[in-house]
Amino acid sequence: QFLYFIGRLNNLRLVRMTAAAGAVPPLPQPVPEGQELPAMPAGQGVVVLRVEGTSSRFAAPRAALCRFSKVAASMLEGAADDEELPLGSEHSTDETVATYVAWLLAHCVPGARVSRVPTPLPRQGLSELFSTTDLAFIETHLVPGGDMRASTRLMMFLGLSVFLGSQVSLEIGSAYLAHKIREAADAAVAEKQHPTTPIRAWYGASGAFSASELDALSRKYQWLRSVDYGQMERESAEAHATAAAAVAPPTSSDGAATSE
Repeated sequence: QFLYFIGRLNNLRLVRMTAAAGAVPPLPQPVPEGQELPAMPAGQGVVVLRVEGTSSRFAAPRAALCRFSKVAASMLEGAADDEELPLGSEHSTDETVATYVAWLLAHCVPGARVSRVPTPLPRQGLSELFSTTDLAFIETHLVPGGDMRASTRLMMFLGLSVFLGSQVSLEIGSAYLAHKIREAADAAVAEKQHPTTPIRAWYGASGAFSASELDALSRKYQWLRSVDYGQMERESAEAHATAAAAVAPPTSSDGAATSE
């Protein structure tokens, strides 16, 4: 869960993967019942994601979904093409599902690269920590313009990633949030403010947390101290190895696929 990555803000490792710059895919629209599904990138196949409790259906690249999402890979194993996958999570809204599908599509583009969550998170700029593909996606769809006052979609994206067992997207979103928290806290300390003041302002709250509030938060999340970080690191490595097959290969100047 994403609190693990935030909790390890000072305990995180960097493995950077570069990405080819490219346009960020727009958010897809729901596909009405009976309407032909849109074409997916070559070799991907298609799966329908249904927002449970609604009539909203979204077409997603099946191969990429199954490599990034453990839940989808398990549920769709042996299923027919055009299979429908119901998403019954409080984070499964039209907007959130569309955003996740757009992230999958961004990584079906030739030359796209997946960011590997840095652990420990170094004091570097966002463009040094994230692939071009992921940073452009985040600051277009999840946190428009990088303004954390408009980060609701990021939080929903993280929740859906947990539900789908999508470790890679969870790490990427969590690392961005961790970077923003540290950046804001550092700036606040430099201006002799409490480090929590600017972060609370993102959500419309004024001032800093009181001592009792901080103590309550510390007790609420003390379970982070018992997390098996070694196991989490192994799961991360496994997720990235599996997801690597979902990334479109780079192209040479003549457009032919190349390997690295």
